[in-house]
Amino acid sequence: MMKVEIEESGGTKRKLRIEVPASEVDEQLKNELVRLQRDLKMPGFRKGKVPTDLVRKKFSEAARREVTERIVREACMNALREHDLKPIAAPEIHDLEFKEGQPLCFRAIVEVWPDIELNQYKGLKATREVAAVAEEDVNRRLEMLRQMRAELVPVDRAAANGDFLIVDYDVFGDDDQPMEGRGVRNHMIELGSEGLVNGFSEGLMGAKVGDNPTIRVSFPEEEGVHPDVAGKTLKFWVKVNAVKEKQLSELNDDFAKELGNYDRLEDVRRDIRTGLEQEISFEADRRVREILVDDVIRANPFEAPESMVGNLLEAIVRDAEREHQSGEAFDAEKARAALKPVAVRHSKRFVVLREVAKRESLVVTPEEVDARIMVLAKQARQSPDEVRKKIETDDSMDQLRGDLLEEKVLRFLMEQADVENVYGQQTGGEK
Repeated sequence: MMKVEIEESGGTKRKLRIEVPASEVDEQLKNELVRLQRDLKMPGFRKGKVPTDLVRKKFSEAARREVTERIVREACMNALREHDLKPIAAPEIHDLEFKEGQPLCFRAIVEVWPDIELNQYKGLKATREVAAVAEEDVNRRLEMLRQMRAELVPVDRAAANGDFLIVDYDVFGDDDQPMEGRGVRNHMIELGSEGLVNGFSEGLMGAKVGDNPTIRVSFPEEEGVHPDVAGKTLKFWVKVNAVKEKQLSELNDDFAKELGNYDRLEDVRRDIRTGLEQEISFEADRRVREILVDDVIRANPFEAPESMVGNLLEAIVRDAEREHQSGEAFDAEKARAALKPVAVRHSKRFVVLREVAKRESLVVTPEEVDARIMVLAKQARQSPDEVRKKIETDDSMDQLRGDLLEEKVLRFLMEQADVENVYGQQTGGEK
């Protein structure tokens, strides 16, 4: 009979010392060799007729590895089940001892879900601050629509800031030799835009169609600059193919009709205001839900699972590194120290929502999954069957169910809370 000794090692970790009887190990090893013998083909022998001694001689080590892995895996699962331990991640295996004719012994370190009393999670108080939509926000959103529908019209004049140029260019190194693969054709640029390297816009100001300016650009030696050009001064030989200016429609009823489904500009403004109010309401709900989650965490103290925090922290740091825009080198250790509280909070959030779902028997139904797939299909302009197939192919169904369950738990917390609405006027407008 398998022996299991359990020792707490602080927080959510448990140390298990597991001993599997020699008789069970020997039986499994014997069965594995029989299986190998049954399926084995070797020159001079028919399938399944290779002598046992030869099979043992040639394949005992392979059989031993297979049996060891299987016994350790099954022993861990049985020990966790028998002692009602719910692991967060796969156990770490240490100190494995296996000698033929003796018990198989090993230690397993496993992190389990925190044991939370969760006494307070209903009747919490929160303030839901809802800002009114400012007129300047409507104007700003309307101007965005206007800019999106602007036309680029060719002009016969010198290029000015804000114009769009269609250009060809070739790049020459500081040795005046062309840099292979750096030239482009019919490339559109906006003069004065932030995406252009320093000196490029200035070199094209005042250019006309047919001009061939040569622009010298010095690239700094810093993080983010391609090593082929860092620290070098390059020459861009440019040919201006077209100069275009942005022409904007007047904000009137004709503009509203261009958008479709509108006869008056006032109708467009009304729908913009409605959309902004919905966005503000959604954001107000999101803030309240997160305030409630933080209140539950504070009211029910527990230690965040170490492995969960560690895995989440590494993911957050990777995201931060991808988004790093500064010229300075990315300091991963500094980022870890700064972002660890975020990882701890998200880990506790996940644990708390899981525990509330368990206490209140909140589950995701097949109908709710179907409804979400319908929404996703409509957004993607695909059939529900196509979306479902992609989710299953990507192995994302558990993620979808997890998202739905989280939404359900957050709604439950909000429904059970005492939420006071506070209405106000936006002063600074939409940012």
